[in-house]
Amino acid sequence: MKKSLLAFSVVGSSVLLTACDNGKAKIEAELSATKAELAALQITLEEVKKGAESQVAELEKTTAEKMVLIQKIADEKAAEVQKEADLKVSEAQKAAEAKVAEMQKSLDAQLEEAKKISEEKWQMLKQSLEAQLAESQLATERAKEMAVDKKSKLSEAFEDVKSSISNSLKDAKEAIADTMQDAGKAIQNMGSDMKSEIQKATQATESQREENQNETKNESQ
Repeated sequence: MKKSLLAFSVVGSSVLLTACDNGKAKIEAELSATKAELAALQITLEEVKKGAESQVAELEKTTAEKMVLIQKIADEKAAEVQKEADLKVSEAQKAAEAKVAEMQKSLDAQLEEAKKISEEKWQMLKQSLEAQLAESQLATERAKEMAVDKKSKLSEAFEDVKSSISNSLKDAKEAIADTMQDAGKAIQNMGSDMKSEIQKATQATESQREENQNETKNESQ
């Protein structure tokens, strides 16, 4: 009986060991297959990674080339716009200078005319004064010939002449002052006009420059 049990135990152990060996072999086979699949997957991942890196490098190269081209076009356009703006600024400057020269010429003409008018008035005043002085001298000579009892009349005549001369001088001074005041107003008005014209030309130039810069920015974008 003991021998039978021992034999049965030996047979059972053998079967169990055989089953374990078979299970181990199966597991090892599955493990090898899994390792092979992992190796293949690793190779595939490497290939995908290399392909992606190649595409990224190509895209970066293409993008850089496009950026260089876009920058070149933008620079050329900016240079063209700047050249056009400089030309317009130069034209505006020339126009402003021509306007200033024209206004200066007109101002000089008005000053010359005012000077001429003042000179004519002065000559008229001078002639009037000379005539009055001549009359005064004549009256004085006549008064000298009169008797002493006519001194009062002579004094009155002299005072009248003196008053007339004073009034004439006063009128002449007022006339000259009015003429110079009119000339000063004309000069001031022309100066204001010149300043306004120059400011308008400058504002127009700045507006044009800003528009050109905005166009350049929009086209670059």
